[in-house]
Amino acid sequence: MKTIRLTLLLWVVSLAAGAQNKDVEQAMRDFLASPGLTTSESIIRERDLSQSGNPMKSMCEVWEFTCDASMLSGIEQLHMQMTGSSSSEQCYYVKTHTPGRADWHDILVGDDPNRLVELGRSDRSHYVIVNFLDTLDATKSHRYAYALEWQEQNIPFKLKEQNGKLIKTPVTEKTIKGKVVMTYARVPQPKQTERPLEYNATVSHFKNGELLKSLKKKFKEADITELSKAMEKWIDDAFEDAFEDEEE
Repeated sequence: MKTIRLTLLLWVVSLAAGAQNKDVEQAMRDFLASPGLTTSESIIRERDLSQSGNPMKSMCEVWEFTCDASMLSGIEQLHMQMTGSSSSEQCYYVKTHTPGRADWHDILVGDDPNRLVELGRSDRSHYVIVNFLDTLDATKSHRYAYALEWQEQNIPFKLKEQNGKLIKTPVTEKTIKGKVVMTYARVPQPKQTERPLEYNATVSHFKNGELLKSLKKKFKEADITELSKAMEKWIDDAFEDAFEDEEE
């Protein structure tokens, strides 16, 4: 009897752990069904036929949408629900971005590092990404990733048919273009280089001594110190960006 109760308890805990990502997915599907939304979809699903039960191997749904500015509140509500899901124990990565600069982010699909969904290519884009570990995967090696991206666009006119002809009709309201992304894939691993990349944060420790001699001829000692600090910051930022932009 205790065994049965324990099994049921673990089953309920498993369902609860995965509830929030299911809520996010359902909220996305409800949004896509909203009146006034024009959508086009690309859907790919793959299952592992070599394993018992044919578990999911990869999944990618990309829904592109357009709507007028009156639906912005619905988009913002979905955005809030996605960021709010970060309280889940299975949610291990959340990233948001607002317009001002392009901030590229690639979402991995399946096990192939060359299969990606791109986000943030435009400096006008808003986007949010949330990732959840698959609660049914005992190896903790696979995850669900959900993303929402949108941007406001100014369209000067629409084409309207009148008396058998297409007439340009001025448009005063803004339109919104975006996409909803749902994927399932292996949790990405840090990229491995053929040789471990090592660096020292000071110019004086570079192996190429000719570089330092050249710098001393062109800059004063104080300037070289500042240059050293700048190089250290650049290298640290490059490492941070590399691991952040490696799809989670």
